[in-house]
Formats: sequence, structure tokens, C-alpha cells
Amino acid sequence: MEEKRQKPESVRKKRCGLNGRPAALILALMVMAASVSCTAGCGIRTGEPYGITGTSAGTEDSANSAAADPAVSSGEGTAEENSAEEESGAGSGEEDNGTGLDRQMEAEGVQPGAGLYGAASKETGYYAYSLLDESEKKVYDRMLYAMEKRVRAGFSGDEADEATIDMVFRSICSDHPEVFDVTGYQIGSVNTFFGGTTYTFDANYQMDRAEAEEMRTQVEQCVSSILSGVDPDADSYTKAKFSYDTIINNTVYDSTAENNQNMLSVFMNGRSVCAGYTAALEYMLQRLGIRCGTVSGTASNNGGTEDHAWNIVRMDGAYYYIDVTFGDPVGNDSGYDFGPDYDYFCITTEDLLKNHEIGGDSVAGQDCTATDDNYYHREGKYFTSYDKNQLAGLFQAMRAGGQKTLSIRCADPDLYNEMYADLIGNSAVFDYLPNESEHGYSANDQFCSMEFAIH
Repeated sequence: MEEKRQKPESVRKKRCGLNGRPAALILALMVMAASVSCTAGCGIRTGEPYGITGTSAGTEDSANSAAADPAVSSGEGTAEENSAEEESGAGSGEEDNGTGLDRQMEAEGVQPGAGLYGAASKETGYYAYSLLDESEKKVYDRMLYAMEKRVRAGFSGDEADEATIDMVFRSICSDHPEVFDVTGYQIGSVNTFFGGTTYTFDANYQMDRAEAEEMRTQVEQCVSSILSGVDPDADSYTKAKFSYDTIINNTVYDSTAENNQNMLSVFMNGRSVCAGYTAALEYMLQRLGIRCGTVSGTASNNGGTEDHAWNIVRMDGAYYYIDVTFGDPVGNDSGYDFGPDYDYFCITTEDLLKNHEIGGDSVAGQDCTATDDNYYHREGKYFTSYDKNQLAGLFQAMRAGGQKTLSIRCADPDLYNEMYADLIGNSAVFDYLPNESEHGYSANDQFCSMEFAIH
């Protein structure tokens, strides 16, 4: 696994630095696609402790996912899937507008919404699929099956038009990170004798069938190894946090990484951008029985905006947003190892919209208002007043557990400013760190959060 590296600038408004004890009379403050690797192995190491030194993370300077520009008219692999029709025996789908594929799916017992490789259980289901009406779900199932079998799908004008096909394709990309070999699609239309229109759908692929199957096998082996460390009886929060931490602690943000628009980059190479981070988290959570989808749009980056992707999850009957890319710490030159940034773990829509915007081409989001499984609320690290007993208990638990960092969040800016001025400005944090001569810190003004680190 490569040593984690830092991006030159943070995508979040952070204040980071060091504090030394006032007794020393010194106060030091420092303001803080492509070819596919077929090498067997897993890019994520299991059994690693949390809190590896911060890596670079942030918004993209490239497309969010395979759905970023689906209406491409040409692409890699377009000849291979057409020749594969005879292999599958499904036919082109043009003669009967896809009913042949429907019969084959029924004969194979394909689960609605799941396709052939889906990671989610029938009980968990798929996020984007759940948002569709019954006719759109029929288009989704046929299209997904055709993508997996590498055959052509056909649709009558009564079933779908070009806009529906595009929307459903994006829904599939949101739900199914395992279809990483698909990069886009081509659509054709034929006017019938009676004045109607039929449409054909052909996916574009970035690798041949054998290579894709080998990659799926390797990813499955990797993920199975990772998840073997998860208690199957654990609650959704524990499973989601394990997945979030594992990806962050073992992935380097790298815009030049191979396959950075899919989960191969994370599981095989440990280097990716937001599309890969998001797909990897989705796949793990689906395997763990948590409904998860991908939402895309833009996110702020030091006053500008860039394309970005993140996850939406359902836990204990409520929806939350998770941005595992933004959870990967950046901009840290304090010399301390900060762990995952939990400002973006199970957050509300209100928090998300502080620096994210859902795009018009994205699958729909949710109005997320629950806070029960938000990290700070769940861990007792959310402050509604400057409760020094609460703070003392958290630092005691940190030291007792052998941990090196503590993150807290304040309910409002006034409380945040009060605690920041005292704990960092007046160095009152040393009241809770009796054996430390200095500490590192990180502060997020947008989320009213602070993180303290010791060696």
C-alpha cells in the first residue's frame, strides 16, 4: 500500500496547526479510463488500524462516473458486445422489442433490480430502482440484463423514449458499481410501418468479457476478505463506519489513477478519485445489507466548484448522505496523523448543501433530516453547550482506548467560537491532556467541528 499523500489545498475550510503548552512560554501555530491492471490481489489491506496519516481527497477534475456522459455515439468495445449476441442466445431484441430478453430473465430467475452481479439482497433492494415507476423498472431490468450479457436491448415507443432510456441508464450506474466495464451507450431508433418508433440500446465497454469477469472475481475476493472482519450481527452504523474508515485509511486520492471512474481503482490499486471512492463504498454497503446509491453534482473547492459524486444510504429506516471522498483528510502539514473526517459521515441535507449541490442529471436525492446515526450524535461528541464534564469524558475515553485523535462538533457557530477560543486560543485543551506538551488540531468553520491529535 502506498504511503498516503496530501493535496496542495484543502477542499474544506480548515484551520489546522500545533499548540504547545503555555508553561513553555511558546505558542506555535501553523495555519494548515485507462489500461486495467490484471495483477491479482487486493488494494485494501485488512486488519489495519484506523488513523493512518491523512491523504489527499476532494472534488474531481474529471467525470463523476460512467454515467457522466452516457449519450456517447462511439466508444471502446462497441464491436465486441455486438458479436456477443450469438454467445448469449438472447438475440438482438429488435424483432420483439425485448420480450425475448424478458423471457430469458424470467427463465434464469433474475431478481428485479439486481441483474446478474448485484451485491444487494432482495430485502435491501436498490436505491435508484426504488424511485422508478413500474414501467421504468421494466426498462431498467431489461437494460441491465443486456449490459451484463453484452447484447442489444430493444424497446417499443410505448415502453420508453430516448429521455427515459437515458434516465434509466443513469439509475443503473447509480445502483450497480459492479458494472464497471460499461462506459456509455449508443441508441438507435426505427420508425415502424404504423407510425410508431422502436429504440435499440447498445452499451459501450472498456474491456472484453473475459477481462471484466476476471476483475469481478478479484474484486469479490478482495471485498470478501475485507468484510470477513465485520460481525454479521453488527448494526448498520457499525458496518457503515467500518466501510467508511477502511476505504479512507487505505486509499490515496489520485486523479491519474487507473480506472479512477470505478471501484477497481480502490480495491485493486488503492488510488482513486470520487467516482471510485463512491462506487467502492456503495459495493461494500450493499454487501453488508445497507441500501446505498450514488448521487452526483458539484461541490465547492476553495471558492470554486467541481464535478463530484457521493453516496446516499438508508440506515434504520432513515436516509443519510455520506461523502467518503471528503472524509479523506487533506491540507494537513501539522505533523500529526489525523484520522477520517467524520463531518461527512451520515449527514443531513442541510449539512450536505453547505458545500454540495445535486446535479440535474443525477438520480434524485432525499430530504435527509435524521441525526441518530450521524457520527457526532451517535458517539456522544455533539455539544449543545460548553459541557466540560462531557469533554473530559471524551478525552479520558480517547486515552483509555489508545486513540490518537478526538473529533467534536458544536451545535451552532456561537458555541463553536467559544470552545475554539478557549480550547485552542487559550490552550485549555491541555487541561484534558496532562501528559502532552503539544497537540495538533483541525477546525472546520462550516461544520463547527474540531479535531485534536496527539503523537
